[in-house]
Amino acid sequence: DSKIVLYSLTERYLVRIIEGEHSKGARRLSYCPLNGGYLISTGYEVYANVWCPEAVVGEILVGKLKGHSRPIIDNKFIGSSPFNVTIDESREIRIWDIRICTCLEVVKSRIYTVPQGIVSLSNHVFWVYGKKFI
Repeated sequence: DSKIVLYSLTERYLVRIIEGEHSKGARRLSYCPLNGGYLISTGYEVYANVWCPEAVVGEILVGKLKGHSRPIIDNKFIGSSPFNVTIDESREIRIWDIRICTCLEVVKSRIYTVPQGIVSLSNHVFWVYGKKFI
């Protein structure tokens, strides 16, 4: 299923259903309440979608984070900042400014284990993990 269902837990109602942007399904979601809220979704593609789910009018897909050459495994916001970290199957890490959908830095990883995801610890620290923390 390639649907992303947004549901308000406080108001207890269905906000919106997003579909059609991930052909094989959504893999990971990451949310940041900054500037009205951003939602980053990754599927099995080489890009991540940037959504503004609280937009009432217009398109809620506000951009795509493009630059990876292999499918993205995970994405996380770094603390409460507008910076998002993505990692792909080739272990390439990219740091993005989601306000302008631009890659700020590319980190070529020297890790040899297959990455499974990212953990954000604070505004300046994140960990990449596989079968063990790296």
